[in-house]
Amino acid sequence: MFIWNIIKTWRSDSHAPADPWNGATLEWAIPSPPPEFNFAELPVVEGRDPLWDWKRAKGGTLPEPARHDGKGIHMPNPSYWPIVTALGIAIFFTGFLVGFPYVNIAGVLLTFIGIFSWAFEPA
Repeated sequence: MFIWNIIKTWRSDSHAPADPWNGATLEWAIPSPPPEFNFAELPVVEGRDPLWDWKRAKGGTLPEPARHDGKGIHMPNPSYWPIVTALGIAIFFTGFLVGFPYVNIAGVLLTFIGIFSWAFEPA
């Protein structure tokens, strides 16, 4: 079934609709495939199930969300510091599990270097 779904998807030119499952939360209110920035403007949320609230207010269904080009939306620059931080955390826990304190220290140092460099990276 999984392989059949992959083959069918590759041969099809159409994308899935934005809300194929009648979802209640905001991740179903963006176009499919999703843009990098999610929403062009922050949505106003007044309840627990905002998408269902919006659907009720509009009479049952919402139109397919419009695509935006993303101009004027600030996105962070690509960075490798998150991977360095994750590697430091993995090294720390590996040293913790096998009982090597020097590996723990190296993992903590790498984690702090990654976090510090990531936080003060030029925009």
